[in-house]
Amino acid sequence: MVFRFRCLSALLCSLVFLFPVITAAQILEKYPYGQGFYDGGLNRLNEELKEIARAQSLKPCAETGERYPMAVLVNPDGRARFIKDFDTLNIQRNKCAYEMSRKLFPHLKGWRAATVDGKPVKAVAMVNIVPNVIFSETRKVTPDIIIEPNYKKGNGNFHSQVKHILESSLAYNVDRRKVELAVVISPDGKIDDVQIRNTQLSEINNNKLAAAIKSIKGVWRPGSVNGIPVRYTLLMNFQQDFNFDMERESEHRSMPDYRGF
Repeated sequence: MVFRFRCLSALLCSLVFLFPVITAAQILEKYPYGQGFYDGGLNRLNEELKEIARAQSLKPCAETGERYPMAVLVNPDGRARFIKDFDTLNIQRNKCAYEMSRKLFPHLKGWRAATVDGKPVKAVAMVNIVPNVIFSETRKVTPDIIIEPNYKKGNGNFHSQVKHILESSLAYNVDRRKVELAVVISPDGKIDDVQIRNTQLSEINNNKLAAAIKSIKGVWRPGSVNGIPVRYTLLMNFQQDFNFDMERESEHRSMPDYRGF
């Protein structure tokens, strides 16, 4: 699938290709190295999960192998919201754990904002909800070793390819429009699904955009939890920045030519 660049004017299209600029929005896809997302660390978080489950009279899942990776957006003020998950296949496979995560989340109050250069920023925290551990009286809770998928050419290279697809399909030079993408990598290292979320890019066809991203060539090392390959959702946030060069070029081309008077 190839996106054609739609220019702001026919004259501009015939002379130059100046794209509106897409930048990474100020939402970190994961916490910076060494920063924790919960007061008291993972041990305290897991203790609270057990306490909340007892207080809310929750029941263990029938399938002991169920687990659900709960994605949470933590704001600079420490408030958090549950990130809607569109991976219906994984939800169906782990329905009990998913429903439990929705019941546990409102009672978790110890979220800690990520910081960049000393300033709090929005960031995504991932919490693995494992009912078999939450309801175990003897099993010691240890942090999961979670490794995200890795694109062979580098995740930055994949990010750049997605950015180029977005830029080349924009029709309007507008500031601060945002789009959130969820790229699902399968356990065998393939792009299983691409979901377009919370988009403000009205001119873009979501199905065509998803197909273009899904067609990006390359090899992935799948994500894993404790060494076991899993379906993993990579969250990507982009923001369109106003392109002053494009605007000046457009205005210059539209000015009347007074030569010869």
